[in-house]
Amino acid sequence: MEERSLYWRQKKELLNRPMFIWPGLSAWAFYFIAKSLLALNGDLSLALWLNLAMISLLVIPVRPKALKVLRQCIAVPCALSLLYYESHLPPFSSIVDQWSAISGFSFAYLTELFARTVELQWLLVLLVAWIAYAYIQQVLRMTVVAIVMVVIASTVSMQQSTLPPIAPQSIVDLNSTEQRTDSVYESPDAKLAAFYQEQKSLVVQPLLDTPAGFDVLIVNICSLSWDDIAQSGLQQHPLLTSSQLVLKNYNSASSYSGPSALRLLRASCGHSKHEELYTQAPQCLVSRQLAELGFSSELLLNHTGEYDNFSGLLQQYGGLPQSNYDVSAPVAMTGFDNSLIRSDQAVLDNWLADTAGDSARFTFYNTLSLHDGNRVPNFSGNSLESYEFRAAKLMDELYQLQQKIEASGRRVLMAIVPEHGANLAGDNLQLPGLREVPTPPVTHVPVLISLFGEGLEPPTEQIAVERTTGPTAITSAIFNIHAQQPFANSDFSLSSVAEQLPATDWVAENKDVKVMEFQQNFVLKIKERDWLPYRQ
Repeated sequence: MEERSLYWRQKKELLNRPMFIWPGLSAWAFYFIAKSLLALNGDLSLALWLNLAMISLLVIPVRPKALKVLRQCIAVPCALSLLYYESHLPPFSSIVDQWSAISGFSFAYLTELFARTVELQWLLVLLVAWIAYAYIQQVLRMTVVAIVMVVIASTVSMQQSTLPPIAPQSIVDLNSTEQRTDSVYESPDAKLAAFYQEQKSLVVQPLLDTPAGFDVLIVNICSLSWDDIAQSGLQQHPLLTSSQLVLKNYNSASSYSGPSALRLLRASCGHSKHEELYTQAPQCLVSRQLAELGFSSELLLNHTGEYDNFSGLLQQYGGLPQSNYDVSAPVAMTGFDNSLIRSDQAVLDNWLADTAGDSARFTFYNTLSLHDGNRVPNFSGNSLESYEFRAAKLMDELYQLQQKIEASGRRVLMAIVPEHGANLAGDNLQLPGLREVPTPPVTHVPVLISLFGEGLEPPTEQIAVERTTGPTAITSAIFNIHAQQPFANSDFSLSSVAEQLPATDWVAENKDVKVMEFQQNFVLKIKERDWLPYRQ
């Protein structure tokens, strides 16, 4: 008992020395320790000097109570801002830029997003962690622990954010469908600059100027990726297994509807920077080149197209006419913005009935049925829970459409090209359903191409293209099929079309975020920050 009393007296004397009179971090130590643990797990990249500066602000002794209150008022927003900066989330300015779009969300969808953000299990983890902290601080001086952990975690963060050593990179030879290793890039920036330069000279043009003998239908699906298909258990759906040509490694290059659709409609040219999509480029418009071959273009939607001026963008920068919103089709669900979404089956059945004439048509059909936040009548769960049902239904209807086209004998080239995925699983960067960062699980989408028509012999087995492709592959497929005159040429070969599809390096981007493949790994760049390895 006397020994313990001596220990406590010595401890009290030590703590009363001048260096220990300064206030500790108190509850703020929990903030720094929690951030350090997240950084060690790879969820944050700690900024050492900014954290040390904030610690200094918190431990400097001030006597007047008013100054103490003022310090806390300054510290709270600084702490939140620092936490956001150290996360791998897009810059806050992007949220401001997207505010007009976010303000269009329905109250039900906003409530659902909030529920995803504040999960009960994480609140319980936070509660247990705080209880553990409150107990341990009775034994240890947590200010010292917090500072040591910040230094260690910052060092580990710098090591985690360091890209692997430079090695030869595969670049696309624009005169070939293959990739070759013949150049060494000093950095991701160097590779990206070379990629943009190469893509500027890439032009896809019709190989034959004879009139078209078939219709072209592009089904542009919002929110369907290979990852979403796997999450929903639909890998063996007949739509996937029966389509004639499948692009296994297609990159839609954007995680938002407008930019992704524009990339597809302007795919007579190579990949453009995000901001260049919103400039006039008539030489890149697929619809313009198809018009020279006798195609009349139409934009068909199962939604109003008003949200974020989607249909207006496709008219202004995509070369399409005014959209056709089929109000005669029954309502299938309510959209994330409270608009009405029509039945895909009814809209496409009407399209098939309306194209019974001889004139060739280029139809760009955009469906919003799989968008996050949509509400299905008589379905009690949220939109993530209804996704599997909605995806299976849409794929069933598209498979049935293929069968109807084949039975009708009409000559139709049908290409199913999703805009992007739904991000059902989510990752370290963003919650399920969010797509601000164009990560591979979001932009890696299935492309299914089939050609129908009386007298045409389909391939005996499915043709799969494994190399990385992008929107120019769709344009190339259309023009190569047209050049072979499949309905007047007994030697038509879809395999030869597949062999000629151009390869494209994996680059995906939105306004403030870029993702690319570098050194056989994916890296991302948020605005003007350094490149970081992408960890799913």
